[in-house]
Formats: sequence, structure tokens, C-alpha cells
Amino acid sequence: MLRHNRSTFDVPELASNRRGYGIVEIIICMIMLGSLASWLIPILNTITTKRIELSERSRLQQVSMNIVERLSVVVYDNATFESRAADLIEAVKQNHATLSLTPGETNPQGLRRIDLVVTPEGTQKTIRPIKLTTWMREAAQ
Repeated sequence: MLRHNRSTFDVPELASNRRGYGIVEIIICMIMLGSLASWLIPILNTITTKRIELSERSRLQQVSMNIVERLSVVVYDNATFESRAADLIEAVKQNHATLSLTPGETNPQGLRRIDLVVTPEGTQKTIRPIKLTTWMREAAQ
């Protein structure tokens, strides 16, 4: 009876002498990493752009709410409104935006409607304008 030194499930001797990866394996790995990067980089670019737009819109909303607070403490009359609007327009220009204040009708409670639109200037054209409405007390006549 002959006995063999190796079992039938042993790995061939050539495979046990390998110490690294073959060129084909490295190329396949590089192709997989390249396809992953080509899919991921545009998504990261879009996320970064949206984050910048969101922070800019948030800043413009804060500016708009600040203007509404300033207008709410002032009694409305044409002369005061015009001078106050000019000051606010200059303040908003420093924040790289355009302010539009439009007085509307007066309601039965004696409050004048003011429409406020803050539009970004420059390269931020993709950001929608901020539109708000506030009410100012009408001056006693």
C-alpha cells in the first residue's frame, strides 16, 4: 500500500509561492476605483454647490427679517418711509443684495402693507429672491 505525502485538498506548490498581487488584479482594482470616483466626484460637487446656495439664502433671510424688525417699530408716513427705505437699501447693498420696498394698501385697523423683496447680486443668480410682507402703523392724521 502506497501512501502519498500530500492530501488531495492541498494547494498546488506554484500558488503557495506567490507573494503579491498580479498585474491583472491591480488593473481591475484601478478600474473599479476610477469608476467609483467618476460617479462620486460630480455628486460631491453638487452637494458643495447646494450647501453654498443654502447658506447664502439663509443669510439673505436673516437680512430680510432684520429689515422687517426695523420697519415694524416705525410709524408709516411717506417722508419717514422714503428716508428709512433709502437707509435700508444702502445697508442691504453692503450685503451684496438688492432691496425693493413697495408700500401697499391700508387695512381697516390702520396698518399699511409693505412688500419686501431681497434679491442677491452677482454670481448668486441661482438663489431665489426672498419675498416678505410686513405691516406698519399708519401715522395719525
